[in-house]
Amino acid sequence: MIRTLGLTGFFFCLWVGAALAAGPGEGFRPVPSFSPGEAVRYRMNLTMTLESSLGPEDDPAASEQSWRRAVDLTWRIEFVTREPDGSTRLRAVIEALEIEPPEWSERVQLADFVGQAVSYRLSPDGRVEDVQAPVAWSVEGTSPPWLVAWLDLSPGSQPGLPARPLKPGDRWKSTRSREVPGLPRQRETAEAEYLRDEMRGEVPCAAILTRFTTSGSDKQEETGPDRSRTRTERHLEGEGDRLACYDLRTGRVLESTQRSREQLRLRVHDIPRDRRAASPLVLETRMKLESHLRVVD
Repeated sequence: MIRTLGLTGFFFCLWVGAALAAGPGEGFRPVPSFSPGEAVRYRMNLTMTLESSLGPEDDPAASEQSWRRAVDLTWRIEFVTREPDGSTRLRAVIEALEIEPPEWSERVQLADFVGQAVSYRLSPDGRVEDVQAPVAWSVEGTSPPWLVAWLDLSPGSQPGLPARPLKPGDRWKSTRSREVPGLPRQRETAEAEYLRDEMRGEVPCAAILTRFTTSGSDKQEETGPDRSRTRTERHLEGEGDRLACYDLRTGRVLESTQRSREQLRLRVHDIPRDRRAASPLVLETRMKLESHLRVVD
């Protein structure tokens, strides 16, 4: 169950836009810029609410549970180098992490994260690539599913951007596929709109609203040594929206809020070779996520 929840949480905070500065009158492309020696610090408050049920298909609510978690995360993004192809090598350092209720913090082992750093490349079109994370973070020998989603916030990626500079009123769409261990292959679609220019304190910024959906389904069948079979069906769907404001001078996100919900249904049917099959087992999880991200001193 814990593994399933962690994988489902991968979908929080997708499609974060960021903006590369031309002047406000000239438009800009939402790809962040950094200079040597420059760093920026972010703080995010995230609330997760989950409901789950587990039981045979003829009584899927046989076992139900629900919980709520609150995460307070602060991290620093540092410029490392500019690469020949125009990509930027960045370093994300976790400075503080708190999880409520407190007993959850003990299970997560915060010492494996606080003070640790991740290196990654931000491509010219805003994609997160070549992620290098501490070995202690790995899940089954690979980077954890939530890692790229977190780095998308640091300071952001926006697949499918138009090649031209953007101005208020512009809209664009993007579609991409993702593969995450334990989940079906997903198709993610986002529709974004550059709403307006506004001020955050003394800083001019671009307000961009992004609405997104994700879905995926698959079926698998395995045969055991005794010729028994196990059929597994997985279906996932989700939706959400994100309102973010990006510094028109640097293209980096200044503040954003997001709401999303996801639902995962897992159906497992064991079919013995010489016996009548029992009713399939069904697991359903429903997660709601709300987050607030902002630049801090």
